[in-house]
Amino acid sequence: LFISGISITLPEIEWHMVGAKLLDGGELYIDIYYPIGPLSAQVYRLLSLLAPNGYLIYRILGLLLVIVQAVIFNYGLIQYKAYNQNTYVPSLIYVILMMGMEDYITLSPQLMGLTFVLISVNYTFRIIEGRKRADEDFLKIGLFSGLAALFYPLYIVLIIPILIALIFFTNTIVRRYLLLVFGAFLPIFLTWLKFYWYNQLNEFYFNLDFLLMAGNESALISWKGILGIILIPGLVLLYSFFRVMQSLGFINYQVRLQKYYFLYVIFGMLIVILDYHKASHILIVLIPVMA
Repeated sequence: LFISGISITLPEIEWHMVGAKLLDGGELYIDIYYPIGPLSAQVYRLLSLLAPNGYLIYRILGLLLVIVQAVIFNYGLIQYKAYNQNTYVPSLIYVILMMGMEDYITLSPQLMGLTFVLISVNYTFRIIEGRKRADEDFLKIGLFSGLAALFYPLYIVLIIPILIALIFFTNTIVRRYLLLVFGAFLPIFLTWLKFYWYNQLNEFYFNLDFLLMAGNESALISWKGILGIILIPGLVLLYSFFRVMQSLGFINYQVRLQKYYFLYVIFGMLIVILDYHKASHILIVLIPVMA
């Protein structure tokens, strides 16, 4: 339905225009002022080359990415024993929730960046589990978080619940926290270096404010509309949190994972509040914790 009966959304048109302009030789943040992460912009540039007049490719690739994410998500839950039973139900729910709105499965910056968020969450589970805590795992958490931010800058916020969980649920030494932070800012620093090299730092800083600061000038959906979309799944999520917290069937480690996801939903809501466009696809940041 979402692919064959396609109705093009305004963000998709904007992403396509950004890609076409980059393909014509324009420079992001210099010739093109648009709140988009640099890696997302390069993906749209490639898609403009492959499908100059097509939007169907956004939906097909988005759907494939959702399936890949469901696998990554469920793999982490099984590998690190989030539940007492090995089950694929969370991946099924993940895919069903991703079908909740037509623009959820389009190839948005939020969807592309969420892939790297899920990978960093899996490494966080690995550390909280405690069987193996290697320095490179902390570095990987940071690197994948930084890559997620280059697709969708507000994803950098999600490094905060990871740090809080590691501080309270593990006895991690300071060096490893520094490795995590170093890994997160390395991709961002390399992006900064490009603008520094070409003497374009003023444009970079201006667009950084543009990317991270809240605004309603280009809101595509009202807060009432967002509340309408999230109300029922949000109530189910709240109810499930209470049910899980009251359950006696989980060990301490599993309870820590549940508390991490509680922190995740708090900072996920912060991302929804800060997002510049207020489009419905920003809500996919909450789908992993709902699933």
